[in-house]
Amino acid sequence: MTVQHFTITGMKCGGCVHKVEQAICSLDGVTRASVNLADRGAMVVGDVDSEKVLDAVRKVGYSGQVRHIDQEAQRIVEEAAAMKKEGRRLIINALVAGALGVPLMVLMHTGVLPPVAENQIPWFVIAAAVAAVMALAGGSIYADAWRSVRYLSPNMNTLIAMGTLAAWIYSTTVVAMPAVFGPYAHPYYEAAVLILCLVSIGNALELRARGHATGAIQKLLNLAPKYAYKFNNGQETRVLLSEVEVGDQVR
Repeated sequence: MTVQHFTITGMKCGGCVHKVEQAICSLDGVTRASVNLADRGAMVVGDVDSEKVLDAVRKVGYSGQVRHIDQEAQRIVEEAAAMKKEGRRLIINALVAGALGVPLMVLMHTGVLPPVAENQIPWFVIAAAVAAVMALAGGSIYADAWRSVRYLSPNMNTLIAMGTLAAWIYSTTVVAMPAVFGPYAHPYYEAAVLILCLVSIGNALELRARGHATGAIQKLLNLAPKYAYKFNNGQETRVLLSEVEVGDQVR
């Protein structure tokens, strides 16, 4: 029985973790599988080929690779750099969405904009502007939501996409056919972009917290020895720590 470690990419929430664990545990030879959302890692115990594990992960809509313990320090450095870059992108998305959503909310709820039934032109301009911001600030969310639908594996991004698209589609329908909805017709364009703004801020804060945890793990890994001294037929040989196997006698 062996223990294998994997890096899983594409997971967004606890539902993703459950889906991946189910896929791995369904394989013959797997005794136990544990998936961690925080470090995107999976530990698999049992006698199973690593390619079969990765294939099972791909079939439910995610991707992965074997995680080598001796390369863990380098992986953490690369992941920290990627999280920093992604955090900046999320902050920019939040600023773009907020720059449109906040003024739009003020204009819509203070009566500055004309009623939909009286003048539709400014509302069509707003619909186009909101659609552009949604594509820019929420493009990755919608792409992930579509992937989750394809693999019948809904996650948090699926809900966000449904909510924002429903707000935009309903609002545009109200603008295009105000007579159908009567005097109570009210668009909700500001809701779509403000949801994306708040979600981007939340994801950025999550990445920041993960970055602090990753930095602490990196410091711990730097304390680990790089070599071990293995005994073989009375002789002591220095080997890489990754080459030590169960049953070896080491100093």
